[in-house]
Amino acid sequence: MKKLLIIYVMLATTTICGADELLAGKAFTDPSKQVDMPQEWLEQPIKYEKWAKGADIAVSLDQQLYPTLLPVIQQYAVQHKIDIAVQEGTCGTSAKALKDKIADIAGFCCPPSETDRLPGVKFHTLGIGALALLVNPKNIVNNLTFEQVQKIFQGIIFRWSDVNGAKRMIQVLGRLHCKQRPGHWRLILDNEDLFSPRMSEISTIPDMLSEVANNPYAIGYETLLMNDHYQFQSKT
Repeated sequence: MKKLLIIYVMLATTTICGADELLAGKAFTDPSKQVDMPQEWLEQPIKYEKWAKGADIAVSLDQQLYPTLLPVIQQYAVQHKIDIAVQEGTCGTSAKALKDKIADIAGFCCPPSETDRLPGVKFHTLGIGALALLVNPKNIVNNLTFEQVQKIFQGIIFRWSDVNGAKRMIQVLGRLHCKQRPGHWRLILDNEDLFSPRMSEISTIPDMLSEVANNPYAIGYETLLMNDHYQFQSKT
């Protein structure tokens, strides 16, 4: 079974000290701000779609929270004898469910953007997951500073030998999802224009983990939660 080597760098913190702070994005948006919506929207009731028809509660969860919270939700439903419909999607799916008023509860893996903060919607932080840097176990590099990480993803550092590794080019992988939301990859570099033009963009979490597991010279990132989940599921 292939495993990924995880390099621990503090990317889950809300404050990064030093000059590199200017390149890193913020972790949260201002919770005191909310989007202005028309009176018609404010008076609109929640109306379930087909996937939640007949349910007592409708929940929309992103792809990270779904496998984590679904067993808990199902247990709660049995204990309280209620029907809870759960939809799996993305942060965008959850945001749309709130805006369209088709779900009572929605879950995001990313902190909400300013446009997600709708009137009457309360956001609760259940936890803050660490964003891990991932390299292939054949890679001899096992320690990087935050400044080195930023320079690697910018393309300023582009050889592993520049960080005490092999004399090979660094193959940078990025998954620039939820571009309008803070946190996650924005804790490395604030916007997509700061990333190296040589970076290969990856579309899904399993693809990110698989690419790193099969490429000795790649570097990527993902939450520890998803790394553990998909290593078990896909044998990477």
